Amino acid sequence: MIKKRFFKTKDHCKVTFELPEGQLPEGVEVEKINLVGDFNDWNQEATPLRKLKGGTWKEIVELDINKEYNFRYVVNDDIWYNDPEADGYVSGDQGSENCIVNTTRE
Repeated sequence: MIKKRFFKTKDHCKVTFELPEGQLPEGVEVEKINLVGDFNDWNQEATPLRKLKGGTWKEIVELDINKEYNFRYVVNDDIWYNDPEADGYVSGDQGSENCIVNTTRE
């Protein structure tokens, strides 16, 4: 799940990335999840998600408005996973599909 919070006087928005327990890869004991994408140079250590009490994994990132960003999740350092509720999908450089988050004000 992706939630966006826009501000009237700022040129960025806060984007909340959430993966509820029911949306995690099946049959995998998830120990950690990292968010990777254009906004952090695909650095697998830069943006870890936090596990909440109910089993949801979550992180909030500030992104510039009026842009599209490619992103994915990396589960346990080796499973690349897409957000089923992304704004869209696009072919990635490695032959896989990347998620898109769009920060254009509605």
